Amino acid sequence: MNRFQKIRSFVISIIMITMSIILLIFPEDGYTAVTVILSLIMLAKGFEAIIYYFTMARYMVGGKATLFLAIILLDFGAFTITLVDIPHIYLALYLLGLHGLSGLIQLLRGFEARRMGGSWRLTMAHGAVNLIIAVSSCIFIGSAEILVYLYCTGLIYSAVIHIITSFRKTAIVYIQ
Repeated sequence: MNRFQKIRSFVISIIMITMSIILLIFPEDGYTAVTVILSLIMLAKGFEAIIYYFTMARYMVGGKATLFLAIILLDFGAFTITLVDIPHIYLALYLLGLHGLSGLIQLLRGFEARRMGGSWRLTMAHGAVNLIIAVSSCIFIGSAEILVYLYCTGLIYSAVIHIITSFRKTAIVYIQ
């Protein structure tokens, strides 16, 4: 990570913590806010991936995968914005899917890093917390307020992990 990426990660983490504290203060409007936040994040990531594809990735090996990911993110973002007026069970399914998949990927990355001899504890912890949030959202699927609390917990934890990684020294590979 270069200096700009570290500063960007730190600022985004502070914004994430601020948003989650606001959601914790006003949980009654949390379902609508969480749905809008999820859709805006997916739309922003989709547009970012589209821009990345047209500027760089179309010339790279595997660049079409970036295009497909961008289209999927844009579709999910547009679909999520339509979920604002329908029951909260869809938000629970989104939380279950997002945190479950993210947790599984992080755990697999942690196992791989452990096998290769790298830094793996933080990655494994991140995956375990994401899986716990996924299971908890499955257990408390009937309560929209608890789902907002679970989302805020995951958001704060993810922000703290981003802050930790932004202050970590990164290895630089020099080619001579």
